[in-house]
This record gives sequence, C-alpha cells and structure tokens, in this order.
Amino acid sequence: PGSARVGREGLEAAARNPRISPVLVPGAGHQVRRSDPQAFYRAVDTWLAEVLPVD
Repeated sequence: PGSARVGREGLEAAARNPRISPVLVPGAGHQVRRSDPQAFYRAVDTWLAEVLPVD
C-alpha cells in the first residue's frame, strides 16, 4: 500500500496529456476509493467541477 504503481515517470507522462488529471493519494493502496474515500471523492469532485462547471 502507498506506492504509486505507475511510478513518477508515469505520473509525469500523464500530466502532459490534457485529457488526464493524475492525482497521487499518499498512503492509499490500489483501491483508493476504499483506502481513503475522503481523498478519492475530493479528487473526483475537483475534477468534476473542472469538466462540468455549474453556471
């Protein structure tokens, strides 16, 4: 638990793709939603607010 499976290089590559919003949740395992639900939903809510803004 707590290791980035894609590694730093994978996160950097993802960050260069405008369609991907990588988020690293320290200490979370493979199933972030279960490991740290608050961090997971915070990341998802932030992303949704960016792609589906409420006017």
